Amino acid sequence: MKKLCRIGVDIGGTFTDIVIKNGEHIRHIKILTRDLEQSLALTKALEVIAPQTAPAEFLHSTTLVTNMLLEHKGAKTGFITTQGMRDLLYIARHKRPLNYAIRQNIPWQHNAPVPRKWRITIPERVDANGKVLVALDKVALIKAVKKLVADGVESIAIGFLHAYSFPQHEQLAKKIIRKQYANLPITLSSDVSARFREYERFITAALNARVLPHTFAYLQKLSAKIYNIWPKLKLTVMTNTGGLETVDFASANSGAVQNVPIKLALSGLAAAGNAFKAIAKKLSLPNCIGIDVGGTSTDVIVIKNYKLNEAPLEQRSVAGFPLQIPLLDLHTLGAGGGSIISRDEFGELRVGPLSAGANPGPACYGFGGKEPTLTDAALLVGRMPRDLKLAGSIPINILLAQKVFAKKFHQKRYIDIVKIALDALLLAEANIAFAMREQTIARGLNPQEMALIAAGGAGGMLACGIADILELSKVIIPVNPGLLAAWGLLVAPHTQESTITILKNLNTLNDFEIKKYFAKARAKLASFKAKTQLHYIAALRYLGQGFEVEIELAGKIPSLAKLKIAFHAAHKKEYGFALEATDIEWIELSARRVKLSNISVENFSAAQSYYSSANKNNLVIWDYAKNLSQIKKISAKMFYRSDLPRGFKAAGPLVITEQSATTYVPCGWQLKVVEHGVLILSRRSSKK
Repeated sequence: MKKLCRIGVDIGGTFTDIVIKNGEHIRHIKILTRDLEQSLALTKALEVIAPQTAPAEFLHSTTLVTNMLLEHKGAKTGFITTQGMRDLLYIARHKRPLNYAIRQNIPWQHNAPVPRKWRITIPERVDANGKVLVALDKVALIKAVKKLVADGVESIAIGFLHAYSFPQHEQLAKKIIRKQYANLPITLSSDVSARFREYERFITAALNARVLPHTFAYLQKLSAKIYNIWPKLKLTVMTNTGGLETVDFASANSGAVQNVPIKLALSGLAAAGNAFKAIAKKLSLPNCIGIDVGGTSTDVIVIKNYKLNEAPLEQRSVAGFPLQIPLLDLHTLGAGGGSIISRDEFGELRVGPLSAGANPGPACYGFGGKEPTLTDAALLVGRMPRDLKLAGSIPINILLAQKVFAKKFHQKRYIDIVKIALDALLLAEANIAFAMREQTIARGLNPQEMALIAAGGAGGMLACGIADILELSKVIIPVNPGLLAAWGLLVAPHTQESTITILKNLNTLNDFEIKKYFAKARAKLASFKAKTQLHYIAALRYLGQGFEVEIELAGKIPSLAKLKIAFHAAHKKEYGFALEATDIEWIELSARRVKLSNISVENFSAAQSYYSSANKNNLVIWDYAKNLSQIKKISAKMFYRSDLPRGFKAAGPLVITEQSATTYVPCGWQLKVVEHGVLILSRRSSKK
C-alpha cells in the first residue's frame, strides 16, 4: 500500500484532537483526554485510528514538558559545575520578577530545579579562548556522582564555564560517568545550548535534566507503540520553534529532541501557530492575531509579515524560568472552556487559572463536575444549543450547569444565574484582550490594524466580545477551528537548527572569516533527502550593549559590509536609531534547515454538526444591553456550518455550530462565508 497518509495528534488538557489526511480524504476525530497520563490518552487515540490507515508520518504535539515546568515536577536532579559556580543557579541575575513587591515568588529560588545539596563543584577550568587552566579532576567527578546517586538523584546536568565554545571537559565528564553509570540520564549544557551567558545556559541544562527521564520514557513508549502498529514508522514531534523533528533513538546526535526534551517546552502551543500562519497567507493577511481557546487555556499568537516570530532573547522563558533556546513569541493564559469560575477573597469574580479539564470536566458534561466553568456559562446564556453534542458524541445538560452556578454563587433566580454567567464570559474576554494587547502594543504593533483569527472549541464564542474590547473590525473563524492545533501539525515544516557563539568585533573580521563562520554553523546540520530551504539568523549588538538584535538572512552569505548595513537597519527598526560610527560585536550565528509541508488550506473542508434532533432554527440568547446596565433576552438564528454556502450573509445574533466548535455572532456583527468555508465576522456600523 502506498503511504499517502499523514496523521496529526494534539493532546490538550480537555480534548485529544486528531486529523488524518489520506490523499484527498480528510478525517477528523475529537476525543476527551480523560486520562491524566498523556501516554494513555495517545494510546487511546492510536486505538481509534490504527485500523484505518498506514501513515507516512505520525505527527504529535504535547504539553507534557510544559506541564512539568509549570507544576515544578520532574526527576530528582543533580548539577555538577566548575569550582566557584555552585550558587549561580540560585543567584541568577539579581533580577526579581516584580521590582517593587516585598513578597513574591522567585521561581529559580522558591522552586529551584536543583536544591543546593545536589549542586556540586569540581576542579576544572577552561578560559574563553579554549586554554585549559585547570584539568578536569576525574576523581572529584566520580566522587560527586556517587554522592548524588546515593542521595537518590535520578538525572544529572553538567555545566562548565565556556563550554559553549569549548565543550571538551563536559564531553569527557560524560564519558567517564558512562563507564560506571551506563543508564544514568546526563545532560550537557553544550548539547542543550551552544550559547554564552553561563546562568541562562546552566538553568536551561538543569531544567532539561529534570524533565529528561520522564519525557525520554514517554517518547520511547510511544515510538514503540507506533512501530508495533506501523513497522518502520517513526514518531515526529512539534518543537518550540514551530518546526517538526523526528524522534530517532538510533541517532548518535546528543542534541536530538529525545535527549534535549526542553525543545518541547512549547510543543502544544506552537502547533496552532503554523495553522494561523497558513490561514493568514491564504487570506492575504500579513499581520494578524491568532487565539486558540481550548478547554484549559488560551494561546495568543501574533503573525507579522506572514511569519511566526521568535521571542526576544531576553524574554524567552517558561513558568518564570529563562530558557536559552529558540521559542516562539506567544502567550498563554488560563482562560478556556473548562476554566473554573469563582470569587476571590475580596468577593470579585474570577475566571481560571484552575480548570476542570476533561476529568471531571464542566458540570454540563455529566461526568461529576462540581465547579462552574466557562462552558457551563456559555450554555446558560444560550451561546451553545442545549441539545448540542460536543465532539459529535458528548451530550450536555443545562440543568447540571444551572445547579452548580446556583450552589456556588447562592442564587435561585435563573436571571441572577445568567447575569453571573454573562459577567464571567465578559471577564474571560477582557483577560484574553489584555493578553493580546500585551503581545501587540508591547511589540510596537497596533491591534486595531490587525484581524483576529479565532480558533479552539471556545474561540468563536468569545471572539466578537474580544474584538469589541480592542476595537477590531474583523474576526476570522477558520474551518474546523476546534482542531486547529492538530491541523497545524500537518502544515508545519520539518526543521533542524544549530548555533555557534562567535563574540567577535566585526572590524576584526574579513569576508573570508565570515564565510568560515557560516560554514561552521551549516556543518552541524544534517541534510534532508527532500528539497529544503536554508536560513541564517545572526545576533549582533553595538559594543557595550547588554543584549543583541537578531537579523534574519536568506541562504546567501552576506559580505562584511552588507552584514553591517543589515544590523544598522534592524537596530533602527527595533529601537528607532542606529549608531553607524560605533563598533559592532557579532555574538552568535544560527543556521536553520527547513523542509516545507505540501498541505495547504484547500485540503480542509467543513465538518458536520451533530444533534439529537435536526430541526432547530432559533435559540434564546441572553446578553447585555449596550450600556451594560441590564441583561435582555433576544431571539437568535442557528445554522449548521456545513449548510452555509459560499457567499452566505447574515446579521447577528447568530449561533453557528459544527463538530469541533461553536461560533456566536452578537448583535452589531454580521457573518459572511468566503472561499474554503472560512467565516468572516465584521462589525456593522452600529456597535453593540
